[in-house]
Amino acid sequence: MKNYIYSLLLVGFGLVSCNQSKTTPKSDAVTTAIPETKIIKAKKGDTVNAQPGDKIYMESTITVQNTHDLPNSFFNRKWMRSPSEDKDYEGEVYRPEGHTNLTPMRFTPTFTFMKDKSCEYLKQMSNDAHEMEGASWAYNISKQLRIFKSVNTEREMLYDWKIKETKEDLLVVEAGSSGSR
Repeated sequence: MKNYIYSLLLVGFGLVSCNQSKTTPKSDAVTTAIPETKIIKAKKGDTVNAQPGDKIYMESTITVQNTHDLPNSFFNRKWMRSPSEDKDYEGEVYRPEGHTNLTPMRFTPTFTFMKDKSCEYLKQMSNDAHEMEGASWAYNISKQLRIFKSVNTEREMLYDWKIKETKEDLLVVEAGSSGSR
């Protein structure tokens, strides 16, 4: 059975290229067994051994960089949308739950970010119900914040923001290339 080595070159949040090179088998024995597809978790810059058909994916925890740039007040609290303040800050404004500047809305986008790179967001259902749903988040050196929902080992990007400002009681974001939902 031939082994393959995939070299992962990663930039920012995604896979940029995947180069394949063959290695010499350790024995001349031939096997007829077909290996099961396995999922391989990789870290930035890793070289992994994989067989054809194996899935290689990046965990959200390895794309996160420089979270020390984020104040402790960013974590473990509900951030609620405050659109009445958008003009003052030239971006989408979020305030902590219970803040005096929050105005009542029929649906208020809400997020809670944990230090372990998990998060929850308020999802609006088709029947106009609302419920918190789990997701993951990543942050890079360009102050880009992305929120992902995992679906069958695949990640779907829900939000792509650039953080413009963070304070004890203020989070201002700007929609990124894919926009916010």
